[in-house]
Amino acid sequence: MQLRRQVEDLTVGGERQAQRDVDGARRDRVEERLEVGRVLGCTNHLQVLKVSAHSSAGEIRKAYLLLSRALHPDKCRVDKATDAFQRVSRAYKELMKTRG
Repeated sequence: MQLRRQVEDLTVGGERQAQRDVDGARRDRVEERLEVGRVLGCTNHLQVLKVSAHSSAGEIRKAYLLLSRALHPDKCRVDKATDAFQRVSRAYKELMKTRG
């Protein structure tokens, strides 16, 4: 009887953990969709990278690395993630031309 209770506790605990994992994955997917939509809706390179006009090359590079890692097509499975990733890369290249 005690062994059965332990097995039931493990099963219930495992199901709870699995549900938390699924909920976490859904939340991550929603955040990815929002970020892709934000990038695709931007009108200039500064907005894409979320930097100011007076940002240094280091700040621009840091913003680029964070966004490109989050939106890389191998990691982000959201529709149009490739387009967003390309827009981030293009924004970085254009802004670095003016800083370099």
